[in-house]
Amino acid sequence: MSSNEYVQLRNAKLATIIERYLLSMQLKNLSRRTILSERITHTQFVRWCEERSVTLPSEINEDVISGYRRYLYHYTNPLTGKTLQFVTQGRRLIALRSFCRWLTKNRVIDLDPTLDLEIPKIPRRRLADVLTLDEINALLQVPDVSKPLGIR
Repeated sequence: MSSNEYVQLRNAKLATIIERYLLSMQLKNLSRRTILSERITHTQFVRWCEERSVTLPSEINEDVISGYRRYLYHYTNPLTGKTLQFVTQGRRLIALRSFCRWLTKNRVIDLDPTLDLEIPKIPRRRLADVLTLDEINALLQVPDVSKPLGIR
């Protein structure tokens, strides 16, 4: 990127910069599904920022990031009444962190406001119960192997 492009990006609106970021993802040959997911995530972030009069990349700071994290934590889907799962919150924050790193790498902002961002810890899923050896043997005894259906 030329120095003129850096200056243009520093003064560009967040929505414009998101498009540039998504283009860079396309150039890395990331999947369309990944890029679509990122577009949705970043569009929501930009909308949230604009509601708070944050429109330039230089206005994104640790306070903005903290506020957005709190917003994700308290967000309730108006259709279902459910809050976002920690996995979803984490994915959105990871996408935001990647975007801020891209902004820093491309000298659009000087400091990455997500450096100290903590991603919510995802609770471990409990593994399904496994069959005992006796249960496995009982299952194997059920088919009638003298018939074609039992052999398969």
